[in-house]
Amino acid sequence: METVTTDAGRPAAAPFIDAGALRRGVRARPADRQKVWGGYAVSVALFAIAFTLWQAEPVPWAAHVAGILLCALCLFPLALWRASGSNGLPMFELICVSYCIQFGLPLYLQPNEVMIKSRPVALPWEAVQSAMLLTVVGVASMIAGYYLLRALKLSGRVPRLDLPFAPRGQITYLKFSLCVGLAVTVLRVMGYAPDNAGPLGALVRVLTNQINIALIVLACQVYAGGRPRRGALISLYGLTTVVSLLGLSSGMLENALTPWAVVLIARWHVSRKVAWRLIIVGALAFAFFNPVKREYRNEVWFGDETVGVVDSITIWFQLAGENVQGMIDGSKQGGDSSAWMQETTSRLDLLHRFAYVGEMTPAVVPFYGGSTYSYLLTGWIPRFVWPDKPSASESNRQMDVDYALLEDFQAAETGVSIGIGLLPESWANFGPAGVIAVMMLQGGLLAALNLMLNGPRSEGGAAIYLSLTVTFLNGIGTTFVLLFTSLLQNVIANALLLRPFAKSLTASDKAPAGGRALSPGLARGAKADTSL
Repeated sequence: METVTTDAGRPAAAPFIDAGALRRGVRARPADRQKVWGGYAVSVALFAIAFTLWQAEPVPWAAHVAGILLCALCLFPLALWRASGSNGLPMFELICVSYCIQFGLPLYLQPNEVMIKSRPVALPWEAVQSAMLLTVVGVASMIAGYYLLRALKLSGRVPRLDLPFAPRGQITYLKFSLCVGLAVTVLRVMGYAPDNAGPLGALVRVLTNQINIALIVLACQVYAGGRPRRGALISLYGLTTVVSLLGLSSGMLENALTPWAVVLIARWHVSRKVAWRLIIVGALAFAFFNPVKREYRNEVWFGDETVGVVDSITIWFQLAGENVQGMIDGSKQGGDSSAWMQETTSRLDLLHRFAYVGEMTPAVVPFYGGSTYSYLLTGWIPRFVWPDKPSASESNRQMDVDYALLEDFQAAETGVSIGIGLLPESWANFGPAGVIAVMMLQGGLLAALNLMLNGPRSEGGAAIYLSLTVTFLNGIGTTFVLLFTSLLQNVIANALLLRPFAKSLTASDKAPAGGRALSPGLARGAKADTSL
């Protein structure tokens, strides 16, 4: 059994990932590849059969075929990742799955309508069919852009940010990130830290993101050495629960679910085992809280009294519990299981919004001609350099008003925005050509980010990559500039914070004297040190 030691002879701090174990477990034999592609075919077939039988409204065959094709497209990158034996984090692959969830499932689970100012408006099936076909074209363009950039010789010139941790640097970073990140998060929840819109908003976001990076590093430590110890598991999931509750108190379900998402993805990456039970628990938690999100915000955000952290979390549980009780005893109007399913999954419905925008543009709302992307020209300038820089969300709110999703006073006074979504926004600007071009550009940008941070020997860089791209799983419901204007800035800022704890910017590709690459992880048989 090999061990890892420092120059002084002391055991080194637990490295990030047991890449040797990953290579042994990930490189798929031909039989394994057959199982992967067989499982892929079975998954698509089950999707087709299940939603042939289960539909909120009868779906025309043309739309149904497009839905099955979208499922096949969105699952393909994940199957390819597994079959090829890749040892990188599968974030692009999961983003593709997210497109299936937010555009494919609503075709069957939601009625053929869109909510306009809290009022359901019926949509013609022709508009929905057109939106489904455009989604298929858009996702295919994104996948093509991703793999095309990776295949080009230019991809070898993308700078790498592996940030391998120095001995003891990982433990020091964990102490720093947890102390600073938790402190800023608590101050932010209590209203004492600057909000996202202020000049220091970007700094606050970067500091709070260190918690997610720390959770990723801890999860990889816990699961890198094989069967995790009970104390390590309690520490990891206890800390994740605390961070999740703090996120819940902010009123944003995304902030509550993101800590669990990064931990589960990191666990899957290292152990190659999907934590299905925890995923089911997370889905149930989403279904438990999401139906009362509007009631919660009306009481906590727009109420007359200031609500503390503990009270805001309590209100979440009270409202959600009352909602479930009303469904059980029948006191809640429209509280049957079908209505509950539609209400729960309505948050994931981007398809009917896309169909609505397609119907309105250019018949009612003329094409924007790229004006909503103007922030791309100025977004790279830090706000501390240009304090009065226009907000990235201004065009987003203007589109909400133009498409009657919000009233003027709601967008102007409350700052609330709905988020048109990447696909509808691309259509609203340039029509079908915009869908293809914007989605292909998105795939290329995600490929560049993957090449930069998600290399086979990446440590701190891989943690940054996961912490940033996890927002894309839900971020496809917002506009393009909101996702990509601050992306490079966030990469640089997070890398600068991790750099003092890393040995170098790029990990060495040279194998040691023994001929086997040590990798950014535990040597074979080494135990993970999860102490802080």
